[in-house]
Amino acid sequence: MAATSYTVATGPVHTGSWVTDQRPKSWRDGIQQLFPAGSVALVSLTSKMASEKVPDYEYNWWARAYPAQAGTLTDVYLNSGLSSAAGSTVVEGTTVYAKCAEALASEFRARHTVIFRNIADHTVDCHGIVEDVQLNGASSYIAVRLLETGTTAISVTTPRIIKTGSSQQENAEQPDSIVYLPEKRTNFTQTFEETVDISRRAMETRLRTGGSYQDQKKMAFLLHLESIERQFIWGEKKEFTIGNKIATNTRGIIAALNDWAPGNVSHYPSSSFQTLTWLNGGWDWLDEQMQALFKHKPEGGSATVSRLAFCGFGALSGINRLAKEIGQINIPVAATAFGLAVMKWITPYGVINLFTHPLFNHESSEANSILVIEPRYFKYRYITDTHFKPDRSPEQGGKGTTDGKQESWLTDCGLEIHYPEMCAYLTGVGVDGNAAV
Repeated sequence: MAATSYTVATGPVHTGSWVTDQRPKSWRDGIQQLFPAGSVALVSLTSKMASEKVPDYEYNWWARAYPAQAGTLTDVYLNSGLSSAAGSTVVEGTTVYAKCAEALASEFRARHTVIFRNIADHTVDCHGIVEDVQLNGASSYIAVRLLETGTTAISVTTPRIIKTGSSQQENAEQPDSIVYLPEKRTNFTQTFEETVDISRRAMETRLRTGGSYQDQKKMAFLLHLESIERQFIWGEKKEFTIGNKIATNTRGIIAALNDWAPGNVSHYPSSSFQTLTWLNGGWDWLDEQMQALFKHKPEGGSATVSRLAFCGFGALSGINRLAKEIGQINIPVAATAFGLAVMKWITPYGVINLFTHPLFNHESSEANSILVIEPRYFKYRYITDTHFKPDRSPEQGGKGTTDGKQESWLTDCGLEIHYPEMCAYLTGVGVDGNAAV
């Protein structure tokens, strides 16, 4: 039998004398996992939202926008054939025919009182009363008898018509009704699942980095919540099949804005301010967006004067640069809103609670973005709320079981996003316009 091999060392023993891994060294227990702090801020807010269990993966609700009852006209004519354009002066008592889109004409009826307006000069407003409305696509018209002589409010290119009220003569019959029908809005729940798959031996093995099973379970939970967070922000509603079985994706906030409030989505570098640098045009662009954001309030509710905004460091830096440049933006010290540590951005129209969302920083293309939301009017809808699915087969055994555990975190949920008009998605914040010189 061959002798066991060995190594001979001469001289004094020192720390370099040990063979590889003979010295136990000193290890810190656990893995130092770098994870974006606060990366599931939106998911955490679902605990504060109204919630409801749904019996089906498709859920619906109704929404109705406030009627404009005003709009831009194509032109104004003196005849119903729309061939004789009105002149620079049209005397009181004349019936004029305001050509417009059918959607605008359908908001008016006989006996509505209106104003013709030149948006460049309100002092020449001309009042009238509607006598008739004809719906005919792009050649629809509103027939209006002028109650005073009209000048440039009538003849200006693309004047506006604005409803001011209605006026009934004595002993008149009831007027025709106008009904604004609601719009059905739909979303799906989405099944999110993150797996913990580990063998019995791996569970029983003692590691320098701590328990493998507990580490996997914790990591799976964090990834599970972050997956929901990402879908709630960037996801699109879709029903499709995987292996002939139905799968559904839930609509996120940005997709809801693109679908239901596209006017609240703006990219500064390609906006109407694109010929200006950020420092020259950014303040005016933000002012325009804030006006649109705060002009709405929920039906039957009060106007809320604050919003929560997720942003990246690039967007925050852009706002800070404007504050230094023009001194018109007030961002006081950090505060708490919606249960999050935020910075309050005080605008003339309301308060934006800025939260630097780690996922917006982690994804470089969102670093200069701001997503403004009103979570008080969101609903959390679920078939199955977040829970852990344990695997007890290692203890029970039996045919078909594995020598280990296959477990998972599972949630089947989605958001019901009410009043997207009170939200906004602003991108390119702090970036110069595409055509800036």
